[in-house]
Amino acid sequence: MAASPSHCRRLDGLRVHLAAGVTLPTYMDAMRPALRCKEYAVSAGHYLAATAAHNILAAGGNAVDAGVAGGLVLGVVMPEFVHVGGVAPIILRLADGTVVTLPGLGRWPELATLETCKATWGPDCTSVPTGIGRQIVPGAPAAWIRALELYGTKSWSEVAATAVSCAEGIIVYPILAHNLAPGGYGAEAYKQGEETARVMKPDGRAPELGEMFIQENLAKTLKVRENHVDGGVSSVFLLCPEPVLANDCLFK
Repeated sequence: MAASPSHCRRLDGLRVHLAAGVTLPTYMDAMRPALRCKEYAVSAGHYLAATAAHNILAAGGNAVDAGVAGGLVLGVVMPEFVHVGGVAPIILRLADGTVVTLPGLGRWPELATLETCKATWGPDCTSVPTGIGRQIVPGAPAAWIRALELYGTKSWSEVAATAVSCAEGIIVYPILAHNLAPGGYGAEAYKQGEETARVMKPDGRAPELGEMFIQENLAKTLKVRENHVDGGVSSVFLLCPEPVLANDCLFK
């Protein structure tokens, strides 16, 4: 039986049947419009990342291909939150229902022991000071590469194409401008290190809204990956460990 007219609302062109007394927000009430997809959907923290993932899916790639493409773009366009040289824990549910994980975590050098830390920064050291001493081997690139090798269908050059383009230059958008400006999220950290300051603070100041934000060395790094991964040469990044069943160790 069809619902009475009083129990129906239209939401983005879809006729939605509601129980008596139930209401839904209209398009204008919602922060973002409600969308319905026929084949696949992508959600990401930045529209360029979502677009990159969508384009991979539209080109016949699978969810892993799309996830890697989107993750790479996030590391480029949202450097204050996501880092290409950071970590990327991955959880996958395969078609047969099996859940596997790729840790995606970097490793400390062999000599990064408690004894070394105390000898270097004092016996009362409770944390490693900011700087090269607290850096790990990048885990995210290794996880993305390994995910493509095991479960992807596209090449590194295909999934990294949008990230490379973004690294070669994007227009500074409001959130990025705010976070790179004095007092913004992580702004002080970007002053540390000559290369970091050169990229994040060109000419000694943060790039402003509407200006170009360029990360040329990051673009070159992502292009280097094309040669190493697609050419069959061992990764210059630490190889990611083999995937494990999720119920084996990840959540214990």
